[in-house]
Amino acid sequence: MNRQHLAVETVLEALREGVKPIPEFPAAPASAVVAMDAAPISAERADAVLSAYTNHGFAVLQYPAGHDSQAAISDVQAAFGLGEPFVPPMYRSRPDWADRAITSLTVTAEEMAGPAHPSFGRSTAQDLHSDGTLQEIGEVATTLLHCVRPAAQGGDTTLFNSVGAFIALHEHDPAAAAAMLHETSLIRTANIGDCRDSAAGPTFAMRADGDLISRYSISSTDSWGTHGDPVALARACAFFAGLQHESSGYHLRFALGADQCLIFANDKISHGRTAYHDDPARPRHMKRALFLARPVYRPVPR
Repeated sequence: MNRQHLAVETVLEALREGVKPIPEFPAAPASAVVAMDAAPISAERADAVLSAYTNHGFAVLQYPAGHDSQAAISDVQAAFGLGEPFVPPMYRSRPDWADRAITSLTVTAEEMAGPAHPSFGRSTAQDLHSDGTLQEIGEVATTLLHCVRPAAQGGDTTLFNSVGAFIALHEHDPAAAAAMLHETSLIRTANIGDCRDSAAGPTFAMRADGDLISRYSISSTDSWGTHGDPVALARACAFFAGLQHESSGYHLRFALGADQCLIFANDKISHGRTAYHDDPARPRHMKRALFLARPVYRPVPR
């Protein structure tokens, strides 16, 4: 485990004493929607975005119809000091992916027969996951997802308040929570082309400043470690599974519409997607960017 992360017993003691504020999902996703004005992003709009991001773990930026998606992403990068998008090392070594700092997620007829990326090129459902799980836990702090065009049917975004669920788990079963803190509790194995890179790490960790972070993922490329206390880890997994419904307060499902941009705390919130069906003439089109920084407003001169 990274030396900047606290030891398991220290984390458990901190949890008993109370942790730094964690996100709480709103009763309705619409509460996190912020109507955007002309670029650059104003202080008023930025405050609303940061308030939703801090309190709920995510915000949805609603741009005017027909707004240029690339311009919107650039506006968000500049206004919130996110820096350049992060390209995972796994992609940098592939000529067909190395220059895709901002990834277009859409399915073509050719990709349906055998896509280069097993998730981006499929219209099937995506299980809950964290981006960048081959990296150190918490390294990819922020994910941005901009909807250029929604699917004809389905393709809803799902969000899971992983750190909130972990706090609830600790209150219910401290030993199960400890199992998720184990340094090899979650294993991610790549499946892009012939790449099979693997990374084992904790499912949750706490930074030295008391910040609780997550890499909770249950996709087909994720597996649970066998070291530590596998029985307690199985209880933890079952507890989390029991919270993955919309009435739990930890799970949201909603459709991103055209010209909406979702920004969320990837190091605290897991996400997924429901299956969808496309109109071949107007296929679903999303743009995704990963960032190592968390958003902080930085006024851009008009």
